Amino acid sequence: MAEEKRSWTEYFRVITPFLLLVMTAIGGSINSRLTDIDNKMFKHLTNDELHCPRSLMVTKAEYNIYQTMRDRQMADIKDQLSRIECGIEGRYVKR
Repeated sequence: MAEEKRSWTEYFRVITPFLLLVMTAIGGSINSRLTDIDNKMFKHLTNDELHCPRSLMVTKAEYNIYQTMRDRQMADIKDQLSRIECGIEGRYVKR
């Protein structure tokens, strides 16, 4: 029985350094992954990045084109409304 205990401790002495090496490698891998996650989580985002997905972002040039078209449309609508108002006033003014 003394022989069995001695052989077990010999195996344990051989296996322990190998297990420590493997555990150190695993621990380093986990630590690097946590660091990557930490860097991604706490990256400072601008207001646009917080409230709008990147796929919906437009460039400044596209935005300026849109604004120009919108301003023209609003001017056309205002002109039409003023013409309608003048036409209504012309027809229904008390004489």
